[in-house]
Amino acid sequence: MKRGIFLALFIVLSSMPFTIANISINGPDSLYNLGDLIITNITLSSSSITAGFLTASIICDQAQAEVHKSIQSLEEQEEKTIPIEILLDNSIIGNITGDCLIRAIYEDKEVTSHFFRITNAIDVNINTESASFKPGEIVNVTGRASKKNGLPLEGFAEIFIEGLNLSSFNEIQQGFFTENFKLPDNFPPGVFKIVAEVNDQDKNGNLLNQGSSSTTIRVKKVIKNVDIAINADSIVPGNKLLYTLILYDQAGNSATGEGQISIYSPNNILFSEKVASAKELNSILIETNFTPGYWKLNIKYKNIEKNKTFLVEELEKVEYSLNGNELYIKNIGNVKFNKPIEITIGAVSEIKSVNLGLEEIKAFKLSAPDGEYGIGIKESGKLNNLGSALLTGRAISVGELEGLFESNYFTIGLISIILVLLVILIMIVRSIRKRSRYSPRSMAQISK
Repeated sequence: MKRGIFLALFIVLSSMPFTIANISINGPDSLYNLGDLIITNITLSSSSITAGFLTASIICDQAQAEVHKSIQSLEEQEEKTIPIEILLDNSIIGNITGDCLIRAIYEDKEVTSHFFRITNAIDVNINTESASFKPGEIVNVTGRASKKNGLPLEGFAEIFIEGLNLSSFNEIQQGFFTENFKLPDNFPPGVFKIVAEVNDQDKNGNLLNQGSSSTTIRVKKVIKNVDIAINADSIVPGNKLLYTLILYDQAGNSATGEGQISIYSPNNILFSEKVASAKELNSILIETNFTPGYWKLNIKYKNIEKNKTFLVEELEKVEYSLNGNELYIKNIGNVKFNKPIEITIGAVSEIKSVNLGLEEIKAFKLSAPDGEYGIGIKESGKLNNLGSALLTGRAISVGELEGLFESNYFTIGLISIILVLLVILIMIVRSIRKRSRYSPRSMAQISK
């Protein structure tokens, strides 16, 4: 009984056709960018009539996406080539990138392609026509963008200067883009990076590929303004005026450099001038006899010029000197001196009214009973000791020397002038005698 059943089953199986199906993949290329179209062929063949689902998937590392599914039927000994087009965008494969392959399955057969790479990177290169610019000049930026497979990019480029609010958006056509930047007049000096960020998108505006490139430019320093800082707007003579040259670049920042500083008196006469370095502290002593009023500081840097004034205050001041029994008072201030002065001889004081013009000197003769006395001047309650002097006379007194001939200084000066004149006269006489000795008449007498 069993033997009959097995025999019947053998006959049935022998009468059924035996199917052998084959599948193969042609391609794809080795490198693609997102947004590219993969065109490949899957070839099916079978030794008998068959029908079933053909599926194809892209497998990349840990991710995969089905990209094709169709029903395919084959006649006996038929070979069929099915073209497969795979658009690498977000709607089909999402954001899959990396090393990938295509796996195709038909019936119970499976085949995989060789590995290829999907990338979202773009090669970008930018340059400028020059490396150095001044504020206010135009920077022309040109660039080129291509996919990793070498095809020119059709997309968009954002060009900006890093760290500054200066940017623009441009369309990339056939892989090329360009932009012109006008640097603002107050653009700061320094080295700056110009960056180009490029990308393309799918039809729904989703980002596909992106890349960036940069280059650097140097913006030159241009002095736009000058100033001078002083320690006081009003100076009492006898003190120093401190001043510092300040240079400002196009961005208003303090800069280095050198400028010319001239100082003018109140009557606009040049007093001094010098070349000063920016940020360097300079000083000038305001002498006690400097003309009172507004003095002017004039600053020049190339074609930039600026003035600043400071006030030299009025100063009444005298100095005293003692020569034997004579007291000399000189006006060393910058205005007329008209004040009473208290002169002390020993323990006795005498007040004299002194009226002096600019740089004027007055002499006073000191008298006292024979002896040595301390001489001083009382100012603001304080005694200024000038030294001691041997005095003669009947009583302590201070008398003004009205004539210069009463002054010891004049006598000494007059004697000095007379001595100089005598020396000059002697030299002239000697020279005349020497000439007459060798005159033609003298030589004739000698020959006789």
